[in-house]
Amino acid sequence: EISRSDWSSDVCSSDLFPSHDIPDKVEAWADMIATLPFRIQYVTYLRVDLIHRFPHTAKLLQDSGLLATHFGIESLTPKASSLIGKAWSGKHARDYVPELTKNIWGDKINVFISLIAGLPHETPDDWQNTGEWAVDNNLSAYYATLGIEKYRTNYKGLWNEDEREGISYFDLHAEEYGYKFIKDKDRTLWVLNGMTEQDVANHVAPLNDYFDNHCRVTAWGTMELLSLGIDQQYILDNTRSVVYNLPILNQRRQTFVDTYHQKLISEL
Repeated sequence: EISRSDWSSDVCSSDLFPSHDIPDKVEAWADMIATLPFRIQYVTYLRVDLIHRFPHTAKLLQDSGLLATHFGIESLTPKASSLIGKAWSGKHARDYVPELTKNIWGDKINVFISLIAGLPHETPDDWQNTGEWAVDNNLSAYYATLGIEKYRTNYKGLWNEDEREGISYFDLHAEEYGYKFIKDKDRTLWVLNGMTEQDVANHVAPLNDYFDNHCRVTAWGTMELLSLGIDQQYILDNTRSVVYNLPILNQRRQTFVDTYHQKLISEL
C-alpha cells in the first residue's frame, strides 16, 4: 500500500515490484517482434518515467514498431505534480521528454502529452508556459480541466463507502487541497483560488486551439488516419488542424464505415 507521503517522492510505482520486471517485458516484446516475418506498427500508452529509469528500452520500443505514444505528463510544476502522484513529471519531464523525442527517437515518433489545468500551486501563466514548451519541442498536447469525481452526477451526489474503491485520495479529500464546491444550476463546480472549474475550462480553451494549429494529431489519431490511407510522413509533418481539414478525409471515413456496415450485413 502506498502512503500519502510516498506521493511526493521521486519513486515511481514500479518500485513496489522487482526492478527487473519492466525492462524484461519490453525486451521480451522486442525479441518477439523481431521474429515476425513482417513489420508491425503500434500506438500505446507509455510510462516515460520508466523509459527514463531504463533508458535502453527507448530504442527497443522504436525498433519494435512504435508509431505514436501517449505520455500522461499532467504538470511540469513540482508541487502540483507531486499532489497527483506524478512527481517525476515535475522534476524531470521538462528536460527528459525533449531529449527522448528529439535526440533518441529523432522526432520520428508522434508523442502526445496530456496536461491538467486546475491543480493547486499552478497559475494560468504556468499553463501557458507549459503549452509553449510543448509546441517548441514538437509535442502534441491537450489540456483537460481537472475533474474531481466526488460530486459528479453519475455518482448520484456524495459517495457512500461502497463506491470508494479505486478512487484517489486526492478525489476523496479535495477540500484538504483548498477546493470548495458550489452549485451551478443542476451541477456542482469546484472553486480554487477564486477560479471555478468553468473559469479554468474557458481559460485553457484558447490553449487547446493553439495546440490544434501548432501540434500534430494525437497518438490515437495517428493510427486512425493511417487506417484511412493518410501518409505517415504527412501526419508527422502537419498540424492537426491541417490534417483534419483534408477534403478527402471525411469521404474516406464514410467509405470505411459504409464498407464495414456492408460486411456486417452480408454476414447475417
